[in-house]
Amino acid sequence: MTPTPVGTIEVGDWKLMEFFEDGRLELYNLKTDLSEQHNLATENPTKAKELHDQMLAWRTSIGAKMPEKNTPAAASETPKKKGKGKGKGKGKGKGKGKGKGKGKGKGKKAVQ
Repeated sequence: MTPTPVGTIEVGDWKLMEFFEDGRLELYNLKTDLSEQHNLATENPTKAKELHDQMLAWRTSIGAKMPEKNTPAAASETPKKKGKGKGKGKGKGKGKGKGKGKGKGKGKKAVQ
């Protein structure tokens, strides 16, 4: 099973989950259904709306950024970051690497 982005809110015994990919809401009463097996969103739409409205108001109040759907066009428009890499092999002879060159270690001493 592939994980999907989700927002949750818990108030008292209630937990609401909003799945961002399809907008689906799941509502659970954790007092009577701790393992979240019985989705009550369709049986108790008033409670689902109440908690969803609270979650939306909180997101707005903190300026939360929401995930955006990936599209082939959006992926190709994303600019690649330029900058210095910090991986191996990114410099020439600078630093404390193993290998030939100046520095301490095994090898012949320079004759003057």
